[in-house]
Amino acid sequence: AAKKGQHITTKFLLNYGADPDAASPTGKTPLMYAAAYGHQNTVRCLVERGANVNAVDKNGRSALFFAAETGMYQMVEILVKNGANMDLVDVNGVSATGAATAKGHRRTATLLNYLNRVSHL
Repeated sequence: AAKKGQHITTKFLLNYGADPDAASPTGKTPLMYAAAYGHQNTVRCLVERGANVNAVDKNGRSALFFAAETGMYQMVEILVKNGANMDLVDVNGVSATGAATAKGHRRTATLLNYLNRVSHL
């Protein structure tokens, strides 16, 4: 449901006890899928229900990493506002900013650089 942006279904499942941090065999959580596909309402729903914004998959990638890698500018803002750690790196040492840069998402990389500077003041 989260991967497809079905936030009403996601909310229903959470209301009936679904784990917001249930992971796939590769370690991806519903939040990671929703963030990667730009489903803002689903991300907000998951965060409100206690999803761990800093959970990582088996490759060390977080929801912020997936949002940055796919150029989801507004998703990056939502995740950072909800406590996403911008200093996390994957198993290859790549940060969310590095992932955005590598995929050519300059606006997202610029936003992450700015937010990172501001957060360290």
